[in-house]
Amino acid sequence: MDTGLDQCLDVLRTARARRLSNSPPQVRPGELTGEGMAVTALHTEPMDGHVARARIALRADGHYDLVIGAPEFGSQTPAVLRRIAATTLHTEPDRIHLRPADTDLLDHDSGGFASTGIRITGRAVIRACRSLLKQMRDAAAAHAKTEPSSFRPDTDAMHAPGARTVVPLTTFHEHTRANR
Repeated sequence: MDTGLDQCLDVLRTARARRLSNSPPQVRPGELTGEGMAVTALHTEPMDGHVARARIALRADGHYDLVIGAPEFGSQTPAVLRRIAATTLHTEPDRIHLRPADTDLLDHDSGGFASTGIRITGRAVIRACRSLLKQMRDAAAAHAKTEPSSFRPDTDAMHAPGARTVVPLTTFHEHTRANR
């Protein structure tokens, strides 16, 4: 795997050699001098790239259970992920119940390297919410015998304004649970 470290060291060696040739160190008799280089590398990305997964389910009470594989590091990522889910589902963040760092319920998750908690896991949350929203629209359409695209979600129900149909979220719990 090429990390670029060798190229960085070559640049540093060249700069050192140039500096020494232009201005050699002044050493008095009896003094010893030394010069060196220290390098550290902080890997902020897993070798196979970042992997984030999320799963969201509608509960019987109309709230949602959101499961992510990434842990919380004190950066308030869970609050942001709950807000992302709530915005996508057109509901309130207090209706999103988050269960972080649970890889028993999800496949591998590379965790919160660098700033991935929101960027990468946030995208996984959006995908999971959109998938659930599609299931809810399909269920609402089947219930009301109309087109799924006509339904719009809000905090407690799916609305089909043209058909003046309101289907409570609690109606979808069994349907969406069966299709996870």
